[in-house]
Amino acid sequence: MPAIFFILAATDCGGTVSGETSSESSMSPDFEGGVKLEWASDRSFPIGNKNVQGLFNDRNPEFNPATQLKISKIPSGSRIDLSFDLYLIGTWDSGGKQADRWTLGMKEGGILLDLTTFPNRFKDPGEKVPDGNEGFVRIYRHDRAYWMESRRVSISPDQIRGDSLVLVFRGYLTGRKTEFWAIDNVRVTIHPIASPR
Repeated sequence: MPAIFFILAATDCGGTVSGETSSESSMSPDFEGGVKLEWASDRSFPIGNKNVQGLFNDRNPEFNPATQLKISKIPSGSRIDLSFDLYLIGTWDSGGKQADRWTLGMKEGGILLDLTTFPNRFKDPGEKVPDGNEGFVRIYRHDRAYWMESRRVSISPDQIRGDSLVLVFRGYLTGRKTEFWAIDNVRVTIHPIASPR
């Protein structure tokens, strides 16, 4: 049985994406039956020439602290591969008293990805001159540097309970107005167990 493959962009936020088996190609949100994907957040934000899902900040009540992706009707015994682009905006700290953290976990329990080291570097102690950033976004009348990292995880069949799974994307930030995150290009590939011949 071929893999079931989806690419989700910010325009798919807040809706349900369904699909049936396919070769390695993008699936349209209007397929009937089969696996379903459903986002808990529908907020998008422009970064560069695209809209991404976000912004998120768990210390600022103006923003959602996290987002969730529910995958349902998963064929029994399937492995799930998940990849996405993580946008880290502002002054994320990799250590010390102001250390930040970002996780991808399962609502049912278990952390799949736990990040404590970030690419956000600055050439000056006042964190005004970024180093190696992708670009800038305007937040609260300030231009904030952002970095993007592509991430990938695999979820084994024994980590999936029943036919559904809720993934929780969450940041634990120390900056209320200086640190944010967003995601885009979420790719879900479901590898059903091969049928016996």
